[in-house]
Amino acid sequence: MKKLLTALVVIIMSVSTGYSQEKNFIDQNYISVNGYNQMKVMPNRIYINFTIDENDTKGRTSLADLEKRMISALQGLGIDVATQLTVKDLSSSYKKYVLKRQDVKQSKEYELVVYDAKNVADVFTAMESIGLANAGISRAEHSDILNYKLESKVQAVQNAREKAQALAQALGQDIGKAIYILDNERMYTPYTNTVMLRSTASFDMAVEDSMPQIEFQDITLDSNVTVYFELK
Repeated sequence: MKKLLTALVVIIMSVSTGYSQEKNFIDQNYISVNGYNQMKVMPNRIYINFTIDENDTKGRTSLADLEKRMISALQGLGIDVATQLTVKDLSSSYKKYVLKRQDVKQSKEYELVVYDAKNVADVFTAMESIGLANAGISRAEHSDILNYKLESKVQAVQNAREKAQALAQALGQDIGKAIYILDNERMYTPYTNTVMLRSTASFDMAVEDSMPQIEFQDITLDSNVTVYFELK
């Protein structure tokens, strides 16, 4: 019985302590404000997906030859294929004929990373020049996005402080130290784009020498924080 009473006393004291701490926090004079900041960042990593397919040439050019043309065109643009180009998928398609003969056509999917809109335009032009039109931009991002997000949050906190200071001064008061900070972070969605190459079949020879005009929107980072400051 004595042990049971001791345990109950410990529980009651713990609850009372927790309640007292919460009550003390609530009973303080404070001001609660939201701080906001928006930052725009130009993407510096643009990912292009494209496919080379023997079906596009009706089997007249092998996958190996198509790949050589593609690599040569990219290297001609100064692209380091060893670090910027990766193979995503290799597949084969089969066509069956009446005489049970099978005609196998291979295709290969790649992902290429480039670093600005001009690189993208150059790649698209090079791909069309060698008859490869199955290309499109899959996504764009910035290599240092986490640091930009942190910088944006810091500016949001500073915005909260300025706002709290202005509101307090309007009442002839001042603010003290921050006693509570909440980061209202939303899920970050990487920038995407759906720009596609024109079909080779519809490529207008009159504009063959023109460079595709491609521009990217900035990545927008929205930061929102809630901060409680002491009110003096």
